Amino acid sequence: MRKRKLIYGSAVLGFVAVAILLILVVNKNIPGQGGKTSPRNETIMQISASFSSDVLSNDWLAKASEVVVIGTVKSISNAKEINDTRARESIIGRDVVVSVEKVLKGKFVTPGSELQVRTLGGTIGEKTVIAEAEPKYDNGEKVLLFLTRNGLYMPSEGNIYTALAGMHGKFSIKNDKGIRDERLPEGKREFRLQDLVSLVAKNNR
Repeated sequence: MRKRKLIYGSAVLGFVAVAILLILVVNKNIPGQGGKTSPRNETIMQISASFSSDVLSNDWLAKASEVVVIGTVKSISNAKEINDTRARESIIGRDVVVSVEKVLKGKFVTPGSELQVRTLGGTIGEKTVIAEAEPKYDNGEKVLLFLTRNGLYMPSEGNIYTALAGMHGKFSIKNDKGIRDERLPEGKREFRLQDLVSLVAKNNR
């Protein structure tokens, strides 16, 4: 098994994130004809991200995001290969289509439109990418999203977004509450939806 670590840094609107990409090449013996085995290489790429404490602040999310919307996840693409000229390795990710119901921030987004939101992680053949800080999406899920177009594996032009600071910028809406990923600290996961909406309005007057 071989290991390689790649460290990328990106500065996004005053917030600094460092992503560490750990690549494991695992040799596996696969049964073949006649009971013989043949070796197969399986590549596992793990992305770990380190964030400043600012990302736990909803005020910071409201100020630093380019677009804030309430909408519903319409579709999630199959895993696909994504390239970035700033990175040494291609990555695997998915694009999530979100049907916009309400725009809280963003001049060029309108209710009824659709946004393409990128998330990293997935498997293609013998290559698997595990992105620890990425949010999870479900078809039909109602969400509040704080979005940006900046980041690794994002196109330099176009309207593909990603959740700001990964899972910190994505809230699932349930029973009039915005609920973030259970991996976040208790007390930083669940908020009244109306409080979040009011916070975005206050920070963008």
